[in-house]
Amino acid sequence: MTRKEQRHQEWSARVADYQDSGLTMKAWCDAQGVTKDHLRYWLRALKSHSLPAASQSPSFVSLRLTEPIIPSSDQSFVR
Repeated sequence: MTRKEQRHQEWSARVADYQDSGLTMKAWCDAQGVTKDHLRYWLRALKSHSLPAASQSPSFVSLRLTEPIIPSSDQSFVR
């Protein structure tokens, strides 16, 4: 196992411990001797790593309007 894989596995366990602990981020970090910045980094890193590739690409949803949107002269219309 590479050092990078080892660190990833280590932090996966730490993040799971934090999420299961019920503690605030500050309290958990103080108890574990890590900084909040490190925990935040790994929360983001592991979250983005676990997302399936399809959810990372943009997608569009078609909308069907039931009536046209035409502003009347007495309404303000912002684009």
